[in-house]
Amino acid sequence: MILGILGTLCALFAFISTCTYTALVFFPPRLSPNLIPVNPAARPLAAAAVDDTTGASTATDDAHDTTVSQRTTGDGEKAPLVTSTGSLRRVLLVIAHPDDECMFFGPLLTALQRWQSPDPTDPVPRVEVHVLCMSVGNFDKQGEVRQVELVRSCARFGIAKENIIIVDDPSLPDNPNKVWNIQLVARIIEKCVVDRGIGSIFTFDQRGVSGHMNHIAVNLGVQHMLGFSRRIKARSLPAYRLVSVGLLRKYASLFDTFFSLSVTSQPELANFGLVSSSEYLLFVAHWRDVIKAREAMYEHRSQMLWFRHLYIFFSRYMVINSFERVR
Repeated sequence: MILGILGTLCALFAFISTCTYTALVFFPPRLSPNLIPVNPAARPLAAAAVDDTTGASTATDDAHDTTVSQRTTGDGEKAPLVTSTGSLRRVLLVIAHPDDECMFFGPLLTALQRWQSPDPTDPVPRVEVHVLCMSVGNFDKQGEVRQVELVRSCARFGIAKENIIIVDDPSLPDNPNKVWNIQLVARIIEKCVVDRGIGSIFTFDQRGVSGHMNHIAVNLGVQHMLGFSRRIKARSLPAYRLVSVGLLRKYASLFDTFFSLSVTSQPELANFGLVSSSEYLLFVAHWRDVIKAREAMYEHRSQMLWFRHLYIFFSRYMVINSFERVR
């Protein structure tokens, strides 16, 4: 009797979640351009030196011995560390390691790739995404390979290689047991935001999805920058953190849609399966975009162990991204 009731409730919940997912994906209203603000202070970066040994353009943080490298695809073509001029809707995704962008932020990146301003008179109708990776991912001594994989993965989301910044600093290693210097992380993020004219930031929350210390450090770095930076006004720079959920919801795939939607307070439906309020964003990926995120993950061939094959099929982060505003 009890098992029958539980089975019925589970089936009903699965049906409601599937209907919710379908409604968000196939019948989306428009996304307000105000959620992706234009930064009128956008300006190009200074030219960077080219490291012939790695095929990367590099720039150095004068306050610390930190190399910020601009990777290429490995075909010998050098990518300039210069972005477009003019006022742009520039979004910065701050991650800890190569592969974070597709393992956790796929729905966000596919939505931003497809987004176009509904206002035909909007002078900035598209979004330009930049990715700041705070380490080379050298935990298994595969840092060089993983940097190239990151560029290829980002290409799946339409992110230009000159918009990918990889930090190579010995004090910021890919290590779940290593505590990063939060002030250093904040300073690097601040430099990227100012130099590239970033209009909004997306990153991990205080639990880092998986509890990884490096993920948490990235979140703390963003918060520290917003709280103490003299060059950035926190109110003029919207920053959002990816909400960490419990184990059952984490591996519920699209069936977590109903739970994710229920936490919003009078949400405003928006374009490409995005639900928004002043403090909460919910991205729900179309099934074609889910496939794209999986293809991006397969670009990280060095990381495709057996459990990651399971992850990309069952994780809700391949389908759903929910964000809270960093206060």
